[in-house]
Amino acid sequence: MSSVWLCSRNNIIANSSVLIAAFITGIYSSPIPDVLVGFLLTFVFTKSSLKVIRASQKELCLDMN
Repeated sequence: MSSVWLCSRNNIIANSSVLIAAFITGIYSSPIPDVLVGFLLTFVFTKSSLKVIRASQKELCLDMN
């Protein structure tokens, strides 16, 4: 259930930030908003994936005992 929430939240963050970056890029004709969004999404996705991996490892260890 936690993974579903994180994936849904990540989709909202990704879609919203890409639209905002596209708008700002259109106004200023600069690639910097796209690069910043890329770094932001990399951080958010990595943090979420590590959280899911840790939770699944915890579950696997509990099942083995």
